[in-house]
Amino acid sequence: MRILISLLFLLTGTAMAQTTKKTIELTTKENGKTIHVKKGAGFSVKFNQCVGCASVYKITKIDSIRIKYLKSTYSNRSCTNCTGGNVDVHFLFKAIKSGKSVLRFRYFSEEVSYTIHIDK
Repeated sequence: MRILISLLFLLTGTAMAQTTKKTIELTTKENGKTIHVKKGAGFSVKFNQCVGCASVYKITKIDSIRIKYLKSTYSNRSCTNCTGGNVDVHFLFKAIKSGKSVLRFRYFSEEVSYTIHIDK
């Protein structure tokens, strides 16, 4: 009986580990698309921008009733103590209320927009 319980626990744990979903990460490739996110789930938007240039990616439209902005992080800087290199900026969000909304960013004259559909 103990072996059977241990086996069931092991199989259940394995099945649960396989169903764990990764956080959705959007890039400019998804520009203009509708993205489905579960209520309560986190998601991120990643852009590559110039270090020290005249502009950075900015959030220009967010439905703060449905989407909560958490923070921005940076990674993969191409050089240290330089101007003109590249860096990835990650905008981190949490889906807080079901429904559909638009999330928009601007970088120089480029505009990137996503329709975020938050499912229950």
